[in-house]
Amino acid sequence: MTERRTNGGPKGLGKTGPHVGEVRAELDPAARRVAVRNPRGRATRPTAPGERALAELKEQTEVGEVLLRSLTRAQLMLAVRIFAVFGFFLLGLPALFATHPGLVDFRIIGLPLPW
Repeated sequence: MTERRTNGGPKGLGKTGPHVGEVRAELDPAARRVAVRNPRGRATRPTAPGERALAELKEQTEVGEVLLRSLTRAQLMLAVRIFAVFGFFLLGLPALFATHPGLVDFRIIGLPLPW
């Protein structure tokens, strides 16, 4: 009959039988498991990163108002930057060609630059 080892280690490094976990816990205190429970008595489900922010917005709390203001400010700054870039191309390039007439004859891939 073969000897059954339940601790998975090599022969001679532990007992066999139902009390293997107890012996191992006595040898290594870090191997003991501690059950940590929620004080409410039930497990809470993990929340997604944006779920808490959505809850704050839905409940119309002060935190939700701050989040909404910062979102509005970020969108406004993006709109101003986009407007500045397009304004440069729409107004700046004609002014550049008016002040430097030599650029009118410049071609890129066969197309004139002012086109």
